[in-house]
Parts: sequence; C-alpha cells; structure tokens
Amino acid sequence: MTQRKPLIWALQTARVGDNAQVLELCSRLGADVVVKQLDLNLLHLLPNWALGARLASLTNEAAGLLVPPWPDLVIAVGKRTAPIARWIKTASGDRTKLVHLGRPRAPLDEFDLIVTTPQYGLPAQPNILEIDLPFAHPRGAPKAEQASWLQNWQDLPRPLIAVVVGGAKFPIRMGASDLRRLAAEANGLARERKGSLVIILSPRTNARHAQAMLQEFDVPYRFYPWGPGKPNPYQAALGLADEFVVTSESASMISEAVYSGKPVNIFELPQFPLFLSWSAKYGLGAVAARRGWLQPPRNIRRISRQLIRKKIVTQLGEKPRERPYFLSNEDIVVNKLKSMLATAVETSGNDVRQHHSGADR
Repeated sequence: MTQRKPLIWALQTARVGDNAQVLELCSRLGADVVVKQLDLNLLHLLPNWALGARLASLTNEAAGLLVPPWPDLVIAVGKRTAPIARWIKTASGDRTKLVHLGRPRAPLDEFDLIVTTPQYGLPAQPNILEIDLPFAHPRGAPKAEQASWLQNWQDLPRPLIAVVVGGAKFPIRMGASDLRRLAAEANGLARERKGSLVIILSPRTNARHAQAMLQEFDVPYRFYPWGPGKPNPYQAALGLADEFVVTSESASMISEAVYSGKPVNIFELPQFPLFLSWSAKYGLGAVAARRGWLQPPRNIRRISRQLIRKKIVTQLGEKPRERPYFLSNEDIVVNKLKSMLATAVETSGNDVRQHHSGADR
C-alpha cells in the first residue's frame, strides 16, 4: 500500500513577513501545502482568551474555506491565527497537529509545538523550542534585477556595505539623532574598510528623520528612501553586498542578513526609559503565560544581544571578532516536524485500515 503524502495548511494573514516564515518552513517538509488566507474582521482585536477556539474573528468567506479534508499539520504565526488553528484541531477530532511560530498568546498546552525566539521570553516546557532566529531567509531577487543593481553599483568601491534601516517600534525609538549616529558609525566602518555604502530605508522609516543621515557621509554611497514606485534594492542587496549594518528592532531583517552568509553589524537603537520588560521563564510569569492569561512584552534586544554574545554578529562600532560558522538550529525544528508528519500519516492509515476491517466483518 502506497503511503499518502502528508497535508499541511499554511495559515496566512496580511502580515508579509509572518507569511514568509510560514512558507519557508513548509517548503522544507516534503508535504502537500495548502495556503489558507485568513481575512479577519475587527474581532481579531480582542484578546485570544476572549476569542477561544472559534472562527469569530474571520469573515464569512474566509471561514467557508476551512472544510475537510482536515490537514495533518497546521503551521501558523502570530496572535491572530491562534484561535483559528485551535478551532481546526477541534473540528478534525483532535487529529490535526498545531505548530505555531513566535507566541500564540493562548494556552500554550493547546499547541503540539511552539517554535519561538528569545525576544518572547516564553517558559521552558516540552512543546516549546527556542531557536536563535526566526524562519526569515533571503528570498533572492531575479537574476535580471540583480544584474541591473550590480550595474548601478559598479562604480562603488568594494567592500559594498548595505545599511538596512527599519523604524520605531515600541519600545524601540528611532529619531533623527539616532539616524545621524547610525550614519556616522556606518560611514566610519566604510572609511575603515575603504569601501562604500548602500543605504536602504524600509516602509517604517521616518523619511523626514532619515534626511538627517545625508550630512554624515563622506564615503561613496547610494541612498534609497522608501516610497510608491521608488526602486528598492533590498532583496538584491542581500545577495550582492559584502557586509551589512542592520538596525536592531527587526528580527526578520537581522535573520535575513545573517542567513545571507555575510558579516553583520547590529546598530542597537534606544528604548523608551519606562519600558518594563519581564520574562515568563519562571515563577508566576510562567504560570500566566502557560494558561494564556498574560505574556511578556516583546524584548527584541534579547535576540541581538544573544547573537552578539555568540559572536554571530558584531555590534556596530566594536572591533569585529572572528566570526564562527553559524550552526543554525532550524534543522532541529524541521526534523521534529517531519517525524510528527510521518506519525500523523501512519496513524491516519491505521485508522483507515481499522475502519475497512470493521466494515468487512
């Protein structure tokens, strides 16, 4: 009897970065993948303890897409998808396994595996696996696009250092003075390397504040503000640049730069002074997080500082240390999920055989 191929539902929302992480993981599992687009209504703003395992936060059209055959595995990310994933598991008779990336903001025991990263501070328990970086990898620009950017930059001296600039995201601040300091330190790095800069702004960058950067450059550079219709070389730079400077507020940008295989310098942005950070690793915080009542605020500094401590990246302005080979722990996740899928397929096959055997009698 030929064993069937496992089936995965990839839950997708309007968050492009989150969607990319889910699809990146799905692509490694050798399964049939069905994308389920979740169009949400305003009820998604409610806390997950209020929504429970229901489809109340979905539009009627999106809810109508969630029908059998039920998947062996659901892979989702973020707070908004957790109620829908839990409903699917219940509808499948608890046969579907749930894998959640990041933090679900729901009772943690409801998920078969939670793949998290240090900024969320989730408690240690058997169904939680903490990895260094999210599943965010360079997607790669088409060859023609890469060739075009390479032509544009052919007069810039190497090494070519891409400066990737994000934006303020509570509790992280990014004002004009921070961007001037970033520009000055990146300029110093390029001068020391006898290279040049490609400065790439994101949709979250305050364009008016970013103009303050321009007065700090005395090395060759190109400057790319974000805007409709404006060229954005970000994906091309991930393949073409020799080195990166990345602002510290985005785990995805840091991850993509690290997985480019090039040296990465982190520019650490300041936090609001009244930001209270706590961890759910132990004590009452762990109890509250496990039950889905309360989860600690995202502390992105945990990611950048852990990467600096492990010498995977360098803090901008510090003397670079010998960079060790980055041994990703993503393979641990992939192998665990492949094992879960194999068990799910075998179990469903046994259920079918038992059903037919009973019918024959």
